[in-house]
Amino acid sequence: MGQEPQPSDAGSPGSGLQSPEAEPRVPNLALSLPNGWENSAPDYRLPPPEWKQELEHLGAEGGTVLLLGGSDVGKTTFCRALVKQGNDAGLKTALVDADLGQSLVGLPGTVTLAILAPAATHDPGRPAADPLATTARTLFFVGAVSPRECLITHLVATVRACQAAWEAGAKLTVVDTTGYVSAPEGAMLKRAKIDTIRPDVIVGLAHKNELQSILGAYVGSTFPRVAMLPPSPAASARKKEVRRRTRAERFRRYFGDAQRCHLSLAQRVLLADFPLNWQKHRPALAELCSKGLGYPVPFVTLCGGTPLVVTEADCTPTEVEFLTATLRGKPRTYASEQFSNCLVGIVDDEDEPISVGLLLSVDWQGGSVELLVPPDIDLDRARLLKLGRIRIDPDGSELSPAPW
Repeated sequence: MGQEPQPSDAGSPGSGLQSPEAEPRVPNLALSLPNGWENSAPDYRLPPPEWKQELEHLGAEGGTVLLLGGSDVGKTTFCRALVKQGNDAGLKTALVDADLGQSLVGLPGTVTLAILAPAATHDPGRPAADPLATTARTLFFVGAVSPRECLITHLVATVRACQAAWEAGAKLTVVDTTGYVSAPEGAMLKRAKIDTIRPDVIVGLAHKNELQSILGAYVGSTFPRVAMLPPSPAASARKKEVRRRTRAERFRRYFGDAQRCHLSLAQRVLLADFPLNWQKHRPALAELCSKGLGYPVPFVTLCGGTPLVVTEADCTPTEVEFLTATLRGKPRTYASEQFSNCLVGIVDDEDEPISVGLLLSVDWQGGSVELLVPPDIDLDRARLLKLGRIRIDPDGSELSPAPW
């Protein structure tokens, strides 16, 4: 990355691919999906004939392919067809699924890296057409179902997933994206992905010129090459409720066999757009605030001079004024119940993903959290619990989002 690519059988430096002779450094791809996880919607549609030549070319050449398009244009269909093409050609194939709301291979609210099993070693009990039969998946936590809520976090997670694919020796890396392209922020995010991932090829699926604001500067260039294709005629618009039910089913299946566990916050930090570091809790300030408000204030800390206060309920304007005077600065206040049922990304000391869990409750007095996590997850390595905006019931139904 960062160098102008040179043609080679093993891919270009721009794609992050390594030569066959080099021993790839395989990153820590801890299994972050529970045993038995499968694709919930194996939709095998034949790709339209206009795609055939491009699919054959990309499947043979390899490299990094970034897929762009609005909602309901057939991006998932193209991804399935391309990873099958590359896998059947014997290329080590990776799929970076960056569609936060309607993930093909992962969990909503994450960017998922799937390293495909070689075609010859697929489970014979599975349909031969399913190249995504693999358990080598890693979830890079974002914590929202729309990129507009987390542009930078989404970009970073996508780039990290690509880097992990390249370091694992992928010869074909397919990057799927969301349909967030029409808004100025969406176009900015897609251009940032092009600049940071530096794909060899950009495939644009568009009815007319809806990708012009993103790809106008790249059309006709040799790197990255831009291939504009028509949308799939089989693609159809999905209503918001259908998308919501799809997400709920994914969450339900992910947490179906999950186990409850408790983690001490003594050596761990809750992290949203602020750090709740238990070691920096100010008990004296909490007691002072509790006396003035007339109810318990379980947690108070200072972050860069800004007070962070967790209360039992939402503060009234009068209570905020009291806290401002007492703490000598306008605080950021959060009700303790807002932390319940919050999706969390669990990472280690090196910010490598361990798993995704559900934060059930926080014991502010005792300094511990209760989590719902898939079985066989090594939580001893957990250092940070990254709080997402997504809040769900254990059955998968979505609740009102967290305020951070």
